[in-house]
Amino acid sequence: MRRWGGGLQEDVRRLRMLPAESQFGGLGRMIRDISRSQGKEVEVDVRGLEVEADRSVLQRLKDPVLHIARNAISHGIEPPEERVLRGKRPAARIAVTAAVEGGRLRLTIEDDGRGIDGAAIARHAAEEGLLTPEAAAEATPEQLVELLFQPGFSTAERTTELAGRGMGLAIARAEVERLQGTLAIAGREDGPGAVVTIEVPLSLLSQRLIFVGIEDEVMAVPSADVARLHRVAAEELFSGLGTPTVRLEEEDVPVTSLAALLGMEAAAPAVLPGRRLPLLVAKLAGGRRLALAVDRFIATREAVVTAADEIGLDPARYLGTVLLDDGSPALVLNVPRLVPAPGDGLPATVRRSPEAPRPVPHILVVDDSITTRTLEKSILEAHGYRVSLCVDGREALERLTEAQSGEGPGVDLIISDVEMPRMDGFALLQAVKADPRLSEIPVILVTSRASDEDRERGLRLGADAYIVKTRFDQNELLAGIRRLL
Repeated sequence: MRRWGGGLQEDVRRLRMLPAESQFGGLGRMIRDISRSQGKEVEVDVRGLEVEADRSVLQRLKDPVLHIARNAISHGIEPPEERVLRGKRPAARIAVTAAVEGGRLRLTIEDDGRGIDGAAIARHAAEEGLLTPEAAAEATPEQLVELLFQPGFSTAERTTELAGRGMGLAIARAEVERLQGTLAIAGREDGPGAVVTIEVPLSLLSQRLIFVGIEDEVMAVPSADVARLHRVAAEELFSGLGTPTVRLEEEDVPVTSLAALLGMEAAAPAVLPGRRLPLLVAKLAGGRRLALAVDRFIATREAVVTAADEIGLDPARYLGTVLLDDGSPALVLNVPRLVPAPGDGLPATVRRSPEAPRPVPHILVVDDSITTRTLEKSILEAHGYRVSLCVDGREALERLTEAQSGEGPGVDLIISDVEMPRMDGFALLQAVKADPRLSEIPVILVTSRASDEDRERGLRLGADAYIVKTRFDQNELLAGIRRLL
C-alpha cells in the first residue's frame, strides 16, 4: 500500500507539472508596458520557460516577479537621457531566466540599471529611525540590502503609482516564503545593476528533507539547502577570527551550533575524543557555506510539508512542519533566513568539552491533542525553554501538586487548552488561581473557543493571556511568555 500510495502521489505530481511558459509567456510584454508608462525604454529577455514546475507554484510566483520588475523599473532603471550620460545604451535590459537545480525552481531577474545604492539605503534608514547614524555608517552591504525588505521602507524621494510605498519587495519575499522558498538581492558582478534570485520547491506536494536530532528534538532541513553532510574530529577544527572553522574542498567553512542558531538553551555539541561531530553544511546566498553542528543525522526522505503560515509559525525561521512516523510534527527550518548576514556575527559555536547546562524556565503544556502538544513543545524548546506535557487538567494539577511538594521540577508557566476530558482548562485555571501555592504561576489559554464570552470568562478566572488557535501566531505566544516570565 505504501508503494502504491507513493506511486499515486508521483502520478499526481506529474499531472500538476506545467512549463513555466504557461504563466510567464506574456511577462515580457507586461514589463515593457510598465516601463513605457514610466517613460523608460526596456528590452526584455525571458529564457528557460520550457522548465516545468507545479502549476500552483508558477501561479503564485507571477505576482512576486511582477513586483520585482516594477521595483527595478521605478528604482533601478534610469531614463534614456540619464543612461546616455552614463555611457549606457538608451534602452535598459531586464533578463528573466528560469532554471531547475536540485529539485528547486530558480528564477533570476537581472537589470542593468543603477544597482543597489548602499549610501541611499543607509541615509533613509537613519532618517526613518531603523538604524542609528553610527549603525548606518558601519552597516555591511548585506545588512543594508536586508533593509529593502522592511515593509514601508523605500529610497524613493516621492510616492508614485509604482514607487515610494516600500511594499513591493516585502510583499514579494512574503509570498515566496509562503511557497517555502527564498528571495535574495545582490549587485551584478559584471557591471552596474541588480540581480534578484528566487528559489522555491518545484512542487508543494512534497520535498526531500534531511532529518537531524538536537538532544530529544527532531528537525528537518530541505536537502536543496544543504551542500553536503560531514563529520569532523576535534583535530580538524581550527579557529578563524574566533570562530571554529573546518577545511572543506579547499575552503575554510565556519562552524556553529544549530541549537545556538535557533536560540535553544541546549548545550552546544562537544567534539569528544574518538567522536566525530555531525555537520550539516548549508548553502547560503552569494555562494557562502556554513557548517551547522547537530547531535545526530537521522534520515533523508520525501515528505509533505505543511506551510508555516497555515499554522502560525514564523516563516523567517521555519518553512512549516512535517509529520514523523509516530504522527508527531517536526519543524522544517528555513536555514538561509536563520543565518545572520555577514558582519552580524554567529551565535555560540561548538566546543571541545562539555559545559554545565544553565537553568532555564520550565513550561507545562496541557492539551489533549498530541499534535498540538508536540508542536508547542517543539516551538518552545527551539526558543530555549524546558517543556513538560500533560493530556488534561487533572494530570496537570497532579503534576503541579508534585512540584510543590518537591517530588517534581517546579513550573514557571502553564499553557493550557480549554476543551479537554476529565478537567477542562477553565477548571484547571480556577484550581491554580485558588491555591495560594500555585496562584502566582502565569497561565496562558490557547484554545479554539473564540467567542467574546469564552475570552471574558478565561480572563475573569485569572488567565494572563488568551490566544485563539485559529489565529495562532507563534510570535504572539513567545512575546506573551517573555512578558510573563
